[in-house]
Amino acid sequence: MRKSGTMLGGSLVLCLALVLSGCPFCFDDECEYDCYDDGCYDDCYDYYCDGNLCYECDCYSCWPVYPSCEYDGQCWPGEVCQNNLCTYDLCYGVYCFDNERCVDGVCVPINACRTDADCGARAICVAGACQSVQCKQDADCGPMGLCVSNSCLTVECKADADCGPGETCRGGSCVPAGCASQADCAEGETCDHGVCKPGDQPPVSCSTSADCPSSLVCLDGACVKLCAMNSDCPDGFVCQDHVCVAEPQNTCRASSECPEPQVCLDGHCALLCRGDIDCPPAQICQDFACVDRPRPDPQCLRDADCPEGHLCVDALCRMLCGSDEACGPDQFCDCGICKDRSEIPPECRVTSDCPVPEECVDGQCRRACCENDECAEGEVCQNGFCFDPLACACDADCEGGLRCLSGRCQ
Repeated sequence: MRKSGTMLGGSLVLCLALVLSGCPFCFDDECEYDCYDDGCYDDCYDYYCDGNLCYECDCYSCWPVYPSCEYDGQCWPGEVCQNNLCTYDLCYGVYCFDNERCVDGVCVPINACRTDADCGARAICVAGACQSVQCKQDADCGPMGLCVSNSCLTVECKADADCGPGETCRGGSCVPAGCASQADCAEGETCDHGVCKPGDQPPVSCSTSADCPSSLVCLDGACVKLCAMNSDCPDGFVCQDHVCVAEPQNTCRASSECPEPQVCLDGHCALLCRGDIDCPPAQICQDFACVDRPRPDPQCLRDADCPEGHLCVDALCRMLCGSDEACGPDQFCDCGICKDRSEIPPECRVTSDCPVPEECVDGQCRRACCENDECAEGEVCQNGFCFDPLACACDADCEGGLRCLSGRCQ
């Protein structure tokens, strides 16, 4: 019969009742310590059992120690083997419908998830639901494939050994190992201290990689340069999933490094939330934190993919317009194309979001006024608030033949 231990006083351990397996000396075996009243004790005990868990102790405190395991069958009913330790199964005794599964003791839809680990080998967690993808790692794409944004891309090389003499593999392409001038680099690159790096040319639109210049691939309708490491990217960019992306600016190690009211979660500053309404328009609430909305599949790659009277803008078919009246409900005409009003990120939600003495009016920080001389230079007092009549987003916002330059009609 196995016995559990109870701590009496400072260091006394008594073996009294049936418990889980794994307590080092809560058994009928011969005690390795001094015996007292059918129990084992030591001046500075190492373990004791409380009827549910085993505890490892020092002379001052104790902490749980779970029995080791290799598979669930080695654990007691109601336990599962996780990381080689028997731990309590929160889903033990929980019964869900056929279209549900138990996660941490709660029944959720079968395709529900919190992280990618909750989904299958070829699926990722997006906004709380599993979505199928072509790949999650390079190994899913064959010997000459790379997994880029969960899609497989065939490349010329994956290592220097795949290239010829005097060449090196960078971003999936064989390029000269070094450069002495611009002529030694591929199109779209510059020679920077003997190394070919991506230049600052604007991206070329494409529908397939065949539309792109040499050493570039087509991703989300634009020709981009693949990368293998951060040094392959321009300054201010990092290599992520083989693509150069802007280096995140909201990284943190503690909440004190984040602007209020954000907190530090998983190394990034984020807003806490209980629902999507607590987040900015471009974000949703996931696992009680505001995260960027998942990027939808593109409606178009070029204007020809859209119906007549529309243009392909930001991978969406946008209706052409001359005024707000030409657009649909809850839309407005922005520089000749219709956009949803929900796409306008508010500058503020409450007045406390604005610098003193400005107020939050219709999502914008505005300075209250009675006369023009109360406003900044170039602004006028209109309807009780300072207003810049020359502010613009595009040429269509300007009158009298002026052009919109740097956000002002000039």
